[in-house]
Amino acid sequence: MKPFYKETIQESWRLATSKRYLWPLGLLASLLGLSTTFRIIFDLQGTDGSAAEVLSSLVSNNFMIDTFVGWSQAFSRIPWAELEITDIPLLGLIMLLFAIIILLVIVTVSAQAGLFKALEQTYLGKKTDFFLSFGLGVSYFWEVFIFNFFYAVLYLFFAAGIIVPLIQLAATGVVVTKFWLSIITFFILIPALIVLDIVVRYAILNAVLLKKDLFKAWDQAWVFFKQNWLISIETSVFILLLLMMYAVAVQYILLPLIIIILGYFSGLLPEGAAQTFSFNVMQVIIYAVIASSFILFTIFYHAVWTKIFLRLQSEPHLSKVERSTKHFSWLHRNLF
Repeated sequence: MKPFYKETIQESWRLATSKRYLWPLGLLASLLGLSTTFRIIFDLQGTDGSAAEVLSSLVSNNFMIDTFVGWSQAFSRIPWAELEITDIPLLGLIMLLFAIIILLVIVTVSAQAGLFKALEQTYLGKKTDFFLSFGLGVSYFWEVFIFNFFYAVLYLFFAAGIIVPLIQLAATGVVVTKFWLSIITFFILIPALIVLDIVVRYAILNAVLLKKDLFKAWDQAWVFFKQNWLISIETSVFILLLLMMYAVAVQYILLPLIIIILGYFSGLLPEGAAQTFSFNVMQVIIYAVIASSFILFTIFYHAVWTKIFLRLQSEPHLSKVERSTKHFSWLHRNLF
């Protein structure tokens, strides 16, 4: 049984960089944010504020929840009983903006479903394009939206409502209390949230690629994870490492190189308007590079999970840890 991580990563990156019909889908799907499996670890950085401040920070980092909470607060502040005829144009403008935001949510969620579908068709060697894939994505909007929203709500509940308060409580408690609270937080709650993230992703793939209804998709996602839990965790770790390496390469190599080159040419220009124009061009290029990098990695991220899911559906595979321990029969026998 041959390993498949190298092939999966190479093929996923090739698709992300060469299949142009995936780019607009990646652009729209990237608006949902790139929620990696270990996002909770990064979100726990800087949790010294109050629970309300932490919750506000987590909400602002989630597109769908931020949209829902923001508009709920906006509508609650409208004095409906005091509205007059003269307020109708303003109310109409608010409703128009709300309709645009709702349309944006529909487009981004459908684009994520369409991206999964386009990647599946590409891996299977079938012809597809942006409009066909996006149209298929629209048909799976509710399934993908419900799973995404369900995970977002649970994530906020566990992260801001349980994990962060426990960490803050452990920081001020006695040694024994710190020990047990740390055990509960870092060995039970955080791993549970990581598992939930993976299961929700498999549920979305079940709904979109295998056309399962909500309950069957969720049930089969749990079964699929239990059968392939080690490969799932390994894949998440590999993607996290690649994301960190990619971010470092962009931030410390590519962007400084762009700044140096443009700075050199800017120095050749006369002072005044020409240098101002050069500075503006530099800013535009830097923003374009950052946006393009995020879009490409969004496509790559979805491509890896799609490929892993399809390959594990077709035949079982051993994880890298399992393959490594096979050389030590006693260790492999006791672990697996």
